[in-house]
Amino acid sequence: MRLHKRLLTLAPFACTAGLVLGAAASGASASLEPVPVSIQRQSSTPNRQTRAPEFTLTLLDGRRLSSTSLAGKTVVLDFWGTWCPPCQAATPILVSFANKYAADPDFVMIGVSADEPKDEKLLRDYIAKHRMNWPQYFDSPQRLASQFQIDDFPTYLVLDGSGNIRERLLGWPRAAKGSTVPAGTSVLGALESAVKKSLKQGRK
Repeated sequence: MRLHKRLLTLAPFACTAGLVLGAAASGASASLEPVPVSIQRQSSTPNRQTRAPEFTLTLLDGRRLSSTSLAGKTVVLDFWGTWCPPCQAATPILVSFANKYAADPDFVMIGVSADEPKDEKLLRDYIAKHRMNWPQYFDSPQRLASQFQIDDFPTYLVLDGSGNIRERLLGWPRAAKGSTVPAGTSVLGALESAVKKSLKQGRK
């Protein structure tokens, strides 16, 4: 597996789980300032692939999804939280992204929320308000995040039809001051590129 780390010209930011949990334990607000991180890109080659762990989820709408039922599909896992400023910034872009691929039977995006149990109503209200009309999983107490070794939010994983992790993207860059390039353009471009490659490969 090749792991590439690079700093982008648009300063990337993410929320670190440890900081949020520490704030919650001390009674402080969970809406923390994001910490600067490098964007991590993890791409698999045909001979060196990372197998995604098997999972079974009960979604917020009561449906069940499993890694078995998703076999043959390209899957995007969006690890996020309503308390995370970069995740909030990414929301409208992800809505457009999900709508673009909504009609593709070989594509599934799943939101994986790291909100606390007491914030389920807040989570549901946020999803409804922003019309996040893709499968949503309330990952409390971060069981799925632990399986995929997620420490920072947002993190985006692209799984191919064989259940391999094809791409791991961390953070959501802020727009550079004075730039006309929208925030998150670099991450969105990498995410869409990985999805297109996986879909193309799956249809060969």
